[in-house]
Amino acid sequence: METVKITDKDGASFNMYRYEGILFPTYSKTDLKTRVGTFKNLQIRDDDVFIASYPKSGKHWIYEITNTLLTGTMEYMTSYATSGPSGETTFQDMKSPRIIASHFLFKDFPTELGSKKCRVIYITRNMKDSAVSFYSHMRKMEDSWGYSGTFDGFLPLFTSGQVPYGSWFEHTRLWEAVLQEHPNLSILHLEYEDMKRDLLGNVRNTAKFLGVEENEELFEKIVEKCDFQKMRSSCTFGAPWKSFTKDNTSPICRKGQVGDWKNWFTVAQNETFDEIYNKEMKDSTLNFQSTL
Repeated sequence: METVKITDKDGASFNMYRYEGILFPTYSKTDLKTRVGTFKNLQIRDDDVFIASYPKSGKHWIYEITNTLLTGTMEYMTSYATSGPSGETTFQDMKSPRIIASHFLFKDFPTELGSKKCRVIYITRNMKDSAVSFYSHMRKMEDSWGYSGTFDGFLPLFTSGQVPYGSWFEHTRLWEAVLQEHPNLSILHLEYEDMKRDLLGNVRNTAKFLGVEENEELFEKIVEKCDFQKMRSSCTFGAPWKSFTKDNTSPICRKGQVGDWKNWFTVAQNETFDEIYNKEMKDSTLNFQSTL
């Protein structure tokens, strides 16, 4: 494990850990060798559910939905099982069905994944909105991250992958390849923007994917529970991260809006971004253009 100092064009900086090519935030004291190895060698159960995403793409949102579908509880989660540095370490002690979330690439997922009947939910989000949410997350957690830069300084770091868990482009392209090249895997691909447009329909589809019996009353309750305004005002949603912020509020749920990037990007930033995006994603079949 090595410490990497990242400095933006204005001189603002923050540190990250790098282990086996994976970038991690430094606010956790977790032994990364143990963390990465534990996840890689995890013994899969057939009823496991994995949630895969790039940071700030809706991981906690779909985690709440999935947990409620599987358990029926209307309480928000107070802890989450993740592969990251602040997550659950005793995977084997978890009751089934386990829900485990990760920002890792597929190559860093458990090696048994391809030989079991477990399910994977992969959620994607418009890159520009992810960039804004990522920046806001880091600034809200300034005491932990140590980053006090501007969005103008942060954006080039984001597009070049100098942020925790690396490049959005690499992450998205490689998971897209998984969707295309591993038809034997049970993967549900959800789009953040489509969930915002029709949350009830996506809850129904997720329930079907998970093998949950149709229950319209439960589905409608989940839609009410997982409304962004309600989650944001909750005292418990995102509770594990509150201690990392100055105002003791959760950095997990900001606005949840589609297209909020338009309130942040200048014309010049948008043109530069689109040029980079079109070059990096020219062979992709995933459609983000409607919200770019």
